[in-house]
Amino acid sequence: MASTFHNLANRLAKRGLVIIISDLYDDQSEILRALQHFVHKRHQILVFHVMDPSELTFPFKKIMSFVDMETDEKLQVDPRYVREAYVAEMKAFVERYRRECSERKIEYVLTQTDTPYDRMLLDYLARRKALLK
Repeated sequence: MASTFHNLANRLAKRGLVIIISDLYDDQSEILRALQHFVHKRHQILVFHVMDPSELTFPFKKIMSFVDMETDEKLQVDPRYVREAYVAEMKAFVERYRRECSERKIEYVLTQTDTPYDRMLLDYLARRKALLK
């Protein structure tokens, strides 16, 4: 993902608004460097970090099998033993994006897959309009 962002930053000739809608599951440091590349080129960046609600809360109660959709790797997990650590890691993951985007003057919006895209955008625009008043 980061290399795609770097390529895009190099190809955009004029300053503009870059909207990224992603789960941001890739090397965080690399993604953040790529986002900085957009900032360096003086683009305005808006990141919609899209996550499934269960990724944030880990609501599972029974032993579950998880499958990585990109590698097809399978992992069997007993939620009782991993929930606390998982939720803490996920909070740190999200917080790092929130903090480092803020430091770079990149707008960051955490949103969930159960929110339709049109609702996500309308909510964002309403919040932005309220802040500008």
